[in-house]
Amino acid sequence: MVLNTLASLPSDNHNLHARLRSIAREILDLPTDAEQAPLQKAYSEVIIDTMSLPRAMVNERRARSRFLGSDLFGEPAWDILLDLYIADGEQRDISVSSACIASNVPDTTAQRCLKYLVEEGVILRTADPHDLRRVFVSLTDETKSKMDAYFQTVQPRRAPEQISVRNTWKGE
Repeated sequence: MVLNTLASLPSDNHNLHARLRSIAREILDLPTDAEQAPLQKAYSEVIIDTMSLPRAMVNERRARSRFLGSDLFGEPAWDILLDLYIADGEQRDISVSSACIASNVPDTTAQRCLKYLVEEGVILRTADPHDLRRVFVSLTDETKSKMDAYFQTVQPRRAPEQISVRNTWKGE
């Protein structure tokens, strides 16, 4: 039907006619949903570990601190954000005390940093519904989106061995 319609086009548009005929053939040759199912299954079960880069960054920062000391490179806000980003990806709650530990600075410095991040709208503080003595911190949706974009930007620059891809599809 599509090919018959194309045949009725004026012949002076020969190049256009040939290109449209080629496109129509490509469309007609596309596999049906049933034919695509195995391929879709293969792609749907390839899991890209989006936390591999943030974890690698945390490990690199800890190693750097071990060898050169944390006084030279103190960035408690970034350490906290990395910890919260990984926790979000793993669907874990992070308490204030845990975030303070992740910051690699004294507790009072970490508390000031958390306060600043809350005031700037970068993170949220939420009371633990089961233990009102404990408070959780998490990334705001906007911060999470910005960090997603950041990691998508820097991930391709990393060495291939630092990119973790896991294929769970067994094939047929």
